[in-house]
Amino acid sequence: MISPMWVNAWIVRFDPGTAQALKAWKAQQASERLAFGPAWTAMGGVRVEEAWVVTEPNGFIIHPDTLLRRWMALVKQAGVTPIPLHGARHTHAMLSLGAGVRLDVVSRQLGHSSVAITADVYGHDDQEAAVEAAERLGEMLGG
Repeated sequence: MISPMWVNAWIVRFDPGTAQALKAWKAQQASERLAFGPAWTAMGGVRVEEAWVVTEPNGFIIHPDTLLRRWMALVKQAGVTPIPLHGARHTHAMLSLGAGVRLDVVSRQLGHSSVAITADVYGHDDQEAAVEAAERLGEMLGG
């Protein structure tokens, strides 16, 4: 079962494994909040009270440079081709589209204002997909 989570005006849906990992992380954050007591900040250090996901143990949001350093360390540890952190967003989009997720769904997941933006960025020519589309259409038309 897919778990929904409200983020501002969007519903973000996660597979069960990701939902469980986020619940475990939320429990870890609650533990850190208790350990820090009144020194813990609910405002992420930016004076905006939100359900921050990417935080330090004291509740402060992680500085982008620190997040990038940690990302690169994890990439190195995993032994995968290094990509910028923003590249993970592109990877998510390309894997989703490659798995057959509709363009409009991927567009909403990425928060694009229109499907045209998503199509322009990720809709490059894919020979394998074009052949598959031709074969499906032919089957549908009885050919």
